[in-house]
Amino acid sequence: MTVFSLLKPRNLLAASGSVAAIKFEILCGSVLEWAEVRAVATRSSLHFLDKASLPQGVTLYTDDDEWPHWKKLGDEVL
Repeated sequence: MTVFSLLKPRNLLAASGSVAAIKFEILCGSVLEWAEVRAVATRSSLHFLDKASLPQGVTLYTDDDEWPHWKKLGDEVL
């Protein structure tokens, strides 16, 4: 058994401004059982989901995490 076989797969889940975002925390929790999870959410999706309700261990990025830091071409992005 190698180190790589012990690592969990990495998954990026995204939520948009749809009413389906209500189920996003359940989806994150299900995937978190077998994989690492990072999530991105649009500002509109935050009307349907509560960041605090996401399972512990899920890193959530929003527009506010990215755009205030990006000023010019060549600046780092998430």
